[in-house]
Amino acid sequence: QLKYFCDAAETENFSKTAKKYSVPASNISQSIHRLEKELSVELFERSPNRIRLSRQGKILYDKTKEP
Repeated sequence: QLKYFCDAAETENFSKTAKKYSVPASNISQSIHRLEKELSVELFERSPNRIRLSRQGKILYDKTKEP
């Protein structure tokens, strides 16, 4: 889940992340949703054509991204 999260945070696009890992975009979205539920925070601000990291998402990304 964190691998998908970090890539989606960088690309700001679930479809691009899905293509990179050869999985359906719905898998990425569901994985992120499960992570948000586990952490009880919203990691992305979603709009119809774009996702952006929320404040909590930026904190998680900074703590988990690879150096």
